[in-house]
Amino acid sequence: MDPQRVSKWLCIAAALMLCILLLYNAATVPSFLPLQVSYAESSDESSDILSSGSEAASSAPVSSLLPSGRWDLNLVSVEELCEIPGIGTVTAEKIINFRTEIGKFSEMEELLQIQGIGEKTLEKLRQYLEIPVLTDTE
Repeated sequence: MDPQRVSKWLCIAAALMLCILLLYNAATVPSFLPLQVSYAESSDESSDILSSGSEAASSAPVSSLLPSGRWDLNLVSVEELCEIPGIGTVTAEKIINFRTEIGKFSEMEELLQIQGIGEKTLEKLRQYLEIPVLTDTE
């Protein structure tokens, strides 16, 4: 068999295997993106109702999940941080302990002061966390 033909078939086989692997991973890896939720007004004006199709969303504190679907960095819990891909209990606890020591975060870059959090991790965290901007009326 001609070497060019063998090379061509090997490339096709490799591409096919890559496609199969990507499809398998896409089908088996759960999504860890924060849930998109909406807030509905309650007939009892003393509380808001979190309306979502998932029971998991109702177990999370309403105040830490923002309308954008991201968690408030100043209110997020260890359990919620652990839902972010690549963030384990140790890193989540470091974030909470740091927040306890310094008070509220004023900018996301403050996370870089925590050992084990670098630029790559910070960029990943930006997808799931935010610091809401407070207006004069809040």
